[in-house]
Amino acid sequence: MFPMLSTGTQFVVATTTEINEKGYKSVEKVTDQLRAELIKDKKADLMIKDFSAQLAKTPSLEALASTLGDSVKIAAGVNFAAYQFGSAGMEPAVIGKASVAVLGKVSSPIKGNAGVFVISTSNKQENPQPYNEKMEIMQLNGRMSYSLPYTVIQDLKDKAEIVDNRFNFF
Repeated sequence: MFPMLSTGTQFVVATTTEINEKGYKSVEKVTDQLRAELIKDKKADLMIKDFSAQLAKTPSLEALASTLGDSVKIAAGVNFAAYQFGSAGMEPAVIGKASVAVLGKVSSPIKGNAGVFVISTSNKQENPQPYNEKMEIMQLNGRMSYSLPYTVIQDLKDKAEIVDNRFNFF
C-alpha cells in the first residue's frame, strides 16, 4: 500500500524506489554524483587556466568580462563573517579571499561552489574597534547557548536510534 496525501481535488502518490541501509553507499550508487563533481572540477580547472591567460594579457575585470560576453557584478558588504557572496550565494572560498584582498588589485581566479570568480576590492573598511577577545568569547558563548539545547536533543535522538514512522499514519 502506498501512502497518499490529499491536496484538495488531486492526490499525490509517493512510492519508495530504493532503501539505503546505514553506512557508506556503494560506488555504483554514487557514480553519477561523483561524475558530476569531477566534471565540475575539471571545468573549473579549464576556466582557471583560460582566465589566467586572459588576465596575463589585460589585467582588468572589465576586459575579462567583455571577453566572456558578460559584465562586472558587484557584491556589496562582503566581510569575513558573511555567509553569501552577493547574488552568487554561499561561496566561502571567495569570501575568504575577498576579505584579505589588496585594495584595487585584480585577484587570480578562485574556484568557488557555483563557478570560478575573479575579484577586485573597490572599497575596504577596517573595523574601528580593536579585537576584544573577551567580547568575542561572550558572543560565541551566547550563540552556543541558543543552539546547545537543540544539539543535545538531536544527539540523544541519534544515540537512541529512534525510527520515525509517522508517515505510515495519517
